[in-house]
Amino acid sequence: YLQNGGTLLFSDISPEWGIRGPVANSIRFELWKILDEGTDLRPIQREDAVCTSFFEFKKGAPLEDKERGQFYALWLDDRIAVFYDAAGVGLKWMEAGSDEKWLQWGVNLIVYTLISAHSF
Repeated sequence: YLQNGGTLLFSDISPEWGIRGPVANSIRFELWKILDEGTDLRPIQREDAVCTSFFEFKKGAPLEDKERGQFYALWLDDRIAVFYDAAGVGLKWMEAGSDEKWLQWGVNLIVYTLISAHSF
């Protein structure tokens, strides 16, 4: 699925969040088993296309709080194949009346995924 253009989104809403938390470690291990290649999750940078795929995020991915972590990505074939949310965005999507920037970031993820996917 991933090697054929598919995309996964993991949103870590556990109390032990972050790139070194149990959810992130589990994700990296499973990706390593599936892909048998480099499975480095790296922070999304403001220069990455997902930050401007629809709405413009000049400072990069929004964060729920700076201590929680960031939005990470695993790249395959010059595109993001896996998004890992350690930033708490998934928590914000669950809140009624959430700040519009969280919804805009979700739109960017969807648009980026649609324009970067390879045909199956």
